[in-house]
Amino acid sequence: MFAKTALLLWADVSASAVREPNGKAQSTVAVIVDITARKKVEEALQKSNEALEQLVDQRTKALSVANAELKGEIERRKGLEGEILSMSRQGATAVGSGIARWPLPASHGGRIHGPLDRDAIEEPPCDRRRPISKKSRNW
Repeated sequence: MFAKTALLLWADVSASAVREPNGKAQSTVAVIVDITARKKVEEALQKSNEALEQLVDQRTKALSVANAELKGEIERRKGLEGEILSMSRQGATAVGSGIARWPLPASHGGRIHGPLDRDAIEEPPCDRRRPISKKSRNW
């Protein structure tokens, strides 16, 4: 339906015949409701839904890429963990054979966490004038 200004006008039209007792049509009753505003809101909602679907697709693709990267990182770290455990076992064997000839610092609790390298082990500074407390440790 077009308005006087030649703009498209959406309308909901309902019509029915008014009949005489014998069934003959006497008149017609019609109700026309302008629904242009409702149609504009429906169109805006549809555009918003389409934009939201595009965002969801983009996020899904980004999450898939991130998930694949994380799975790769997990596999890489599992490999490194295996290497570290292997090196730790070798180091423990070396200690048992008498190769390690120096005491490990107390921070290690006497445990070996990797290959033995005296230069890699930092010993804390020692001040013999006072007892070492947790607050005074700076290593």
